[in-house]
This record gives sequence, structure tokens and C-alpha cells, in this order.
Amino acid sequence: MSIKELDLALLEPNLGKDTHTIALLRRFTAAIPVPQPTAEDQGNHQSIIAQRRRVLREISLRRGQPQFRERLIRRYGLRCQITGYSFAAAIEAAHIQPYARCEDNGAGNGLLLRSDLHTLFDLGSIGIDPATLRIAFNPDCLCAAYAPYDGAVLCVNDTSGPDGNALAQHWEFFQSCLPRGHEK
Repeated sequence: MSIKELDLALLEPNLGKDTHTIALLRRFTAAIPVPQPTAEDQGNHQSIIAQRRRVLREISLRRGQPQFRERLIRRYGLRCQITGYSFAAAIEAAHIQPYARCEDNGAGNGLLLRSDLHTLFDLGSIGIDPATLRIAFNPDCLCAAYAPYDGAVLCVNDTSGPDGNALAQHWEFFQSCLPRGHEK
């Protein structure tokens, strides 16, 4: 007999789609550690769990996306939209909703973020309130370096800013990653 890890992504289609189940899955996926890519997990990217694994892999394997980045620079200027940091080599084009899920490389689905903030954003440790564009950090991130930006307003450079629906979906994800009792 052998004990094998249970792949919950295979069970997910049978769990139902009610809001409580989705919330439970989002809390579970927020706790998944960054896995090393393997050949066998290249297949199913339709489930929430598999999507989370893919996003975490992409953080460690991030490749430049020059056209998407250039669109965002033309729209917002070459600055991190959270900190105002302007060192070009450290500014990355971040998708609000993962490209693999929505196939949207438009400027409305993107932010220019300092590389460390890009990673935190993808992990669900940073959210942007879609109604106010106020930035919120997971309390675990509020060390001296990030605390000044908690509650700041996203810089949109006199544009309409990112797509509100994309921000709303990411805001939900951010909320699901917060420790209990810290919802914003």
C-alpha cells in the first residue's frame, strides 16, 4: 500500500458552484505553497486550484511581456502605480486578471508595479478597492516597507484607470486571502 497526495483539483468539478464552496476553495488555494513545475501538471487549468498553481508557477518563471508593458507605460507613465518608483528595470506589467484565464492584454487589465509588489498582487496580498482605487495590503505585509502605501490611492495618470470589473474580481480574491476578521 502506498499513500499518495490527493489532488483536489480533480475533485473540484464535483464540489458544486455555490458561494460557500467557492469561498472555501479560494481560502484553500491561498494557502497553496509555490510548487515547482512538473510535466504532469501542465494539463488542467480550468479549476480554481489548478489556476492558482499556474499563477504561482508564473511568479517564479515570469517572462517579460514587452508589448503589454509598452501599452501600460504609454497609458500610465514609467512609474509603479502604487509607490511612484521609477527605476525602469524594476517596473513590471502586471495582469489584474491572469492572461491565461481571460486572454486580455489590454491596458485596462494591467498595472505597472514594482517587481516585489507585482508578486504580492498575484499572490492576493495586495488588493485595489474598485470603487475608490485605494490600495489595501494583507496585514502580514504591513512591515515598514509597505505600511506607507496601505490606503494610498492608485496612480492612474489622469486616465480612467484599470477596468473596474477586473479590479472587482481581484478584490474578491484579495478578500479571500485575508486572515479571518481582517476583511476590508
